[in-house]
Order: sequence, then C-alpha cells, then structure tokens
Amino acid sequence: MTQLRTFLAALALLAAGCAPIVPIPYTPQPSRVTNPSAEVKSLIEANTTGGCVAEPEVTAKILTVKYICRGAIGNMVVRLDHVESITLQQSGEWYRVLVHHNNGAEDFAWTSKQLEDIQHLADALTALSKK
Repeated sequence: MTQLRTFLAALALLAAGCAPIVPIPYTPQPSRVTNPSAEVKSLIEANTTGGCVAEPEVTAKILTVKYICRGAIGNMVVRLDHVESITLQQSGEWYRVLVHHNNGAEDFAWTSKQLEDIQHLADALTALSKK
C-alpha cells in the first residue's frame, strides 16, 4: 500500500508540473502549399523525436504514419476523406496539430517545437483533405 501511495504522490506531482493544453487560433492556408504530399512527409520526418523513426505514406485517401520508438511501435492514420477539423494546440514549448475525423476514427496528432512547422503541416493536411 505504501508503494501505491508513493506512486500516486509522484504522479500527482508530475501532473501538477504539466503545462495546460491551449488552442492556438489558426486558419489553415492550403494555397501556401504547392506539393502537400511531399510537405506532409518532410514535416513529419523532420519533427520525429529522438529515439523514434517515422515513415509517412500518403495515398489519395489516407495518410499513414508508421512509427517505432523506444518501447512503442504502431501507426497513426488520417482518413483524408473524413477530416472534420484541423486545429492547433500548444502545451509548454510544444505545438501540436490535431485532426478530428467525422466517422469516429481515432484522431491524429503530431507535435513539434516549431509553430511554423505545425502551421505548414495543418496547411498541407487541409490541402490533401480538400482533394
């Protein structure tokens, strides 16, 4: 029981030190992107954290990002024909693009420490979803 209390106390301290997630007002500008598939691939690869490898693949209706990190392996998917909204968020020094689907599919998120990269990613994803 003491170990559980210690764990919960440590978890509470970590949670208290976490920065809140704040929405960032931004209207995606898909016309800024001339090659959205290449832009998405480049930005995802450039903003993959240390210890991880990401392999983005774009088809006509799906963006799939396969990833391998220390202790994790999987993939994330954007169903380009079911994008409901694309929003930007900030938590501390990190920025995130968040894609919501209108068909119940799991949301897609990608992070960066560079706001401009996340804005360009939102622009490219918007361009791909409008095709």
